[in-house]
Amino acid sequence: ENLEVTFTGVAPQGVVNINPNKCSSFVQNYVSFSIEGYENNIFSNGDEITLLAEFNMYYAEDPEAPVVLSVLEKQYTVSGLDVYPSDVSKLDLTTVMSDMYDTANAYVIDRVYSKNTFNGNNIWQYNSDIEVKDLVITPHELIYLQPQNNSGQLNDLVIVYKITYTAYNTKYTENVETYIAVEYIGFTTDEAMTEIKYAGEIEVNYYSMDIANPEEYASFYNKAIGVNTETHIIQTLVLPNAPVASTETATETAAETEVVT
Repeated sequence: ENLEVTFTGVAPQGVVNINPNKCSSFVQNYVSFSIEGYENNIFSNGDEITLLAEFNMYYAEDPEAPVVLSVLEKQYTVSGLDVYPSDVSKLDLTTVMSDMYDTANAYVIDRVYSKNTFNGNNIWQYNSDIEVKDLVITPHELIYLQPQNNSGQLNDLVIVYKITYTAYNTKYTENVETYIAVEYIGFTTDEAMTEIKYAGEIEVNYYSMDIANPEEYASFYNKAIGVNTETHIIQTLVLPNAPVASTETATETAAETEVVT
């Protein structure tokens, strides 16, 4: 009586919490509770569990006034856990995708106009007279990484953007095509997978803009996404239209940067 059993966390790593603080002092001092058959204490919605009650090591029975536990076990159904969704089609991702696009835009502007991290051939590196034109960011691929059961990993929604631009100075011209992966990591939804309950973190993958031509895309994909095949179920999704960014001017040059989708 008055034992509180609650379910917290994210399925399939949900946790059952047993709180006897509202029980009698006798129960708090001398009765232990456990879950039958679950050593790791990780659960999903719908799991049926049996809670067991027994005297602990501190209870010494009085032969003249023995105490009997009236209920030794009780069944519960795990519910209400947030989930890493297996299906994101019901979610309104408009705001998330807009934020991901803004993150991509800021990262690309910074990288393209940074002389020390220029993504073309070495002839451009450290040149102070580089000009850039026709910089375009285009959504290329939408991928969802769903954690496999008991992998202990977070989920990850990835948008890969294709980046194209022309770099030039008085002697050379180079057309560059590279890619950036923006990740929305660790977001959860309600059990029906219709509402985001916990907002994830938006990050740019370490391997972004690591190549300078489309023939190397497979290598980029394997390093940024394919490496997760042992821990996640990788799903390629239909990519909706990304938000259109306004024309921006890079801070380090006088060139106007047109960012379109």
